[in-house]
Amino acid sequence: MLPGILAALMLISACVIADGDPPDEPGSEALIASFILASTDNPGLSADVEAEIRETAISAELPQGSDRSSLVPSITTSEGASIDPASGEAADFSSTVTYSVTAEDGVSSTDYEVTFSVATGSNPGGGSSYPAVVMGTGQNYSYFSGDDGDMERGVNWPEPRFTDNGDGTITDELTGLMWEQVPSNQDGNTLEGVIGLAAASWTGGHNDWRVPNIREFRSLFHAGEEYLHTWLETQGFSGLTSIGNGLYFTSSYWPQDETVIYLQHNDSSYIHSFLSRDSMGTGVYHWLVRGTPWN
Repeated sequence: MLPGILAALMLISACVIADGDPPDEPGSEALIASFILASTDNPGLSADVEAEIRETAISAELPQGSDRSSLVPSITTSEGASIDPASGEAADFSSTVTYSVTAEDGVSSTDYEVTFSVATGSNPGGGSSYPAVVMGTGQNYSYFSGDDGDMERGVNWPEPRFTDNGDGTITDELTGLMWEQVPSNQDGNTLEGVIGLAAASWTGGHNDWRVPNIREFRSLFHAGEEYLHTWLETQGFSGLTSIGNGLYFTSSYWPQDETVIYLQHNDSSYIHSFLSRDSMGTGVYHWLVRGTPWN
């Protein structure tokens, strides 16, 4: 009788298995659903950057001045799939990086080519055009928690920051602006007179020179250096006037009465002063710039 009972139990067990749901099969999808550079993982970014996925090509444009040499992506894949390099692993995106996704079944796989470019551009005047960015100040010493030296926020500076073009001009690789390598030592002019000198200038073979505004002048600021003019001369500039005489015309105005604002390099800071538009700027010099204005 025992063999009969055993056979019945085996038959019942087989029926239960037949009537139940079959076991799940491993997934065969090997896809990337999202590819994001989170600002929390990448301090050089002021906001998250979500890359565009087109078939097996992934791309995004990073803000001007971004350092691509060590970026940490957050990647979402098909359920159960694995990816190499892994999500959260830093990679050098100075050139195209290949990501390989393997499906849960271990058979299906897809390779993705990931490319990050850095924003650049051009303008009709021939200079570079760059989007407005919040750039780092250069300060790296912290006086108290939460200050600029502690947080070090803003777009990282490229290395080198400045390029000597060999024609009497220097390009700032952070802003895209091109500056005269040697500011004029001629003073005793009005703003209108300086604007005329800029229009007539052919420094470096370019004829679109202009008087910089305050923001453009302040882009040369380095909070980590004690003497700004000394640091700029180590970057390729020359002929900068010493502290006490470092006064330069700007094209900016005081909004209430349109007096001209001129700028003095003072140690590692600036002093803003004012001059009526038609006044002679005795002791005030000019330093011309070209490229898309920073307003």
